[in-house]
Amino acid sequence: MQMPEMLDNVSKTVRDDLTATIARGDKLSVAAACKPLRAVFRDSGFTSSPEKINVFEIFKLLAPNTTVKVIRWKIEINHERH
Repeated sequence: MQMPEMLDNVSKTVRDDLTATIARGDKLSVAAACKPLRAVFRDSGFTSSPEKINVFEIFKLLAPNTTVKVIRWKIEINHERH
């Protein structure tokens, strides 16, 4: 078993290590692993329903006590002049 590399946060930072090892889509897993109380996502951020279901499943697996919500974000512009 290989020992993990030591990070001194001067010459080798945690960010450097994460940038080198995290693949596309892993940011969600990292967020879930932090076990937040709540996670809120915009509905427009998902390209499909299966993608949205995947988010719920990741949080259920990695952070079962996290409340996950998806909200619809609608911008209303009022053109009325007073």
